[in-house]
Amino acid sequence: MAKMVKKVGYLIRKWFALALLLLLIGVCAWLTQKYHYVFDWTRDSRNSLSETSHRVLQEVDKTLLVTVLARNAASERQAILRQVEKYTSVKPDIDFKFLDIDKEILLAKKLHLHNPNQMRLDYNSRFEIVETISEREITNALQRLTRQNSPWIAFLTGHGERDVFSEDNQGYSTLKQTLETSGIQVQDLNLLKTNVIPDNISVLVIAAPQTTLLAGEEKLIVEFVEAGGNLLWLSDPQASNETKTKPLTILAKKLGLSWVNGTIIDANKELRSMLGIKHPAVVPVVEYQQHDITAQLKNQTLFPFAAGIAIATPEKWKAQPLFYSLPRAWSEASELSGENIVFDSASGDTEGPLLMAASLSRALDKNTQQRVVLMGDSDFAANAYIGHGENLTLIVSVLQWLAHDDQRISLLPYQPPDVSVEFSKGEIATLAATYLLIVPLGILLIGIFIGIRRRRA
Repeated sequence: MAKMVKKVGYLIRKWFALALLLLLIGVCAWLTQKYHYVFDWTRDSRNSLSETSHRVLQEVDKTLLVTVLARNAASERQAILRQVEKYTSVKPDIDFKFLDIDKEILLAKKLHLHNPNQMRLDYNSRFEIVETISEREITNALQRLTRQNSPWIAFLTGHGERDVFSEDNQGYSTLKQTLETSGIQVQDLNLLKTNVIPDNISVLVIAAPQTTLLAGEEKLIVEFVEAGGNLLWLSDPQASNETKTKPLTILAKKLGLSWVNGTIIDANKELRSMLGIKHPAVVPVVEYQQHDITAQLKNQTLFPFAAGIAIATPEKWKAQPLFYSLPRAWSEASELSGENIVFDSASGDTEGPLLMAASLSRALDKNTQQRVVLMGDSDFAANAYIGHGENLTLIVSVLQWLAHDDQRISLLPYQPPDVSVEFSKGEIATLAATYLLIVPLGILLIGIFIGIRRRRA
């Protein structure tokens, strides 16, 4: 009798445990239908939206309609849905629909959708066609759509300035492509051809002219600034202290700008070694002053062959420093030769820290503020250096601030995380020796050892 009671009790506990397990499975199934949580443990969170995409979606305050032209195949549509669900998980009110490429041909043509897996984004009476359905293309298209206007930035040309269309190391084509991807219009401006600075220019960029401008050209630029135009002036170390050889001397006087004689040299060998910097005239900046432009900068920026500047704040203007060189830096007045350069005050060298960039602003009326940024280097934004540290973020942030695009400061077009692996020559040699010599030789020796043992046995 006792055995039977014990057996019945065991069966009851067994069935009760099974019932609890089934109940738990049912509750979990119900929760998955009612709630949706995603945990992305991949490096760089590649399976969820980036910080850039989140910032862009925050600006979507009207209805966003997403239409995709696709075949009626579950496998194709499922891949597209996974990409779209990244956005709907952040902003559930996105209106999304598929168009069947075989049945809705006329409607697709009307919507300018012609190829399979094309996406159309409709927002605020405007639209963008996305050819490749990826976070990069979708987010960058949204960034352009959410702009209320597209500012024009003009780069002065005709005097040896940086060429915004040039793809060589000294050109600014990478900056141009970045600005245009985010919805900013870029053009060059030759005052000898136009004889006027167009009214639609939001920012005029002067990127290190190599020759003196004609009096009429400088007059146009001075009038542009006096009328409230926004300006970015990038200058390099001056070859001479003579005023007549410096470009835009009248404009410099109006803005209270002067240059420290020479080229900035960084004396912190340990920091240069850590950052992989070989030449002492490539100056790292690791600390920034409080400003809207620099608020989002978290890493170093690099400035090759930069000049120190000084600002005598003009009347009615407010000057703010952006960053200085490190205290151990100095401005080398002598010609740079080799890497063993030492400070010598007797030869005209100037001790650091040296001001490298500053902003000027003034109120034109209750609602309008004029903005100017002055920097002692133009190389940092060139193709050869713009990818180092946060150089790209800095120059884009400067231009966004100047264009009064304050909500987008430091917001760059989305770039997927770099998954490439780079090895030094020593690491490559080690890998080659390991897998081409040590491993095969080890296997050979193990085989010989096993063969000898078998013969002896």
